[in-house]
Amino acid sequence: MSYDFAEHLHLDGTVYSLQSFPLNDWLASLSPRPRFRPWPGCSNGYRATWEVAERDSGRVLYLTELKAPVEDLLAQLFGRPDTPLAATWFSGMLRGTRGPIRRTGYPPHTFTDDEIHLEIVSGSVVREWVLDLRGVPDQTDDELRLSLPRFLWGPRLRGESPD
Repeated sequence: MSYDFAEHLHLDGTVYSLQSFPLNDWLASLSPRPRFRPWPGCSNGYRATWEVAERDSGRVLYLTELKAPVEDLLAQLFGRPDTPLAATWFSGMLRGTRGPIRRTGYPPHTFTDDEIHLEIVSGSVVREWVLDLRGVPDQTDDELRLSLPRFLWGPRLRGESPD
């Protein structure tokens, strides 16, 4: 993922920041692939909002909003101007995050307090994992020593007593 603002995923009353762009699979299937003018924080030229909702067939991923500096983008891409739109084109894994960004380990592993991982096949959620990572500690002193040059070590890392 680039330094773009994350797209949002609404799931069971909670909003997660998506770490991928599910609409890219649909755009890649079009010939020629449409290109949109980027704007700050949005290099792909659009911003989508997603929702997982319960239906008769189970939980389904829906595109609920699509913002872009192009008029009637939904109608141009899908032939219909309204949402929600079942994301039947998407199969793969989605990772949603929520909470402050933390790092641990060496090399650093980035994670947040709450994460959700969804396995999706043709728009249907087939498996999901909800992770509460609040109990995962930040870097230990040994990991921090490995990740910083020696001249940046404070008294605690050098094993000195704070005066």
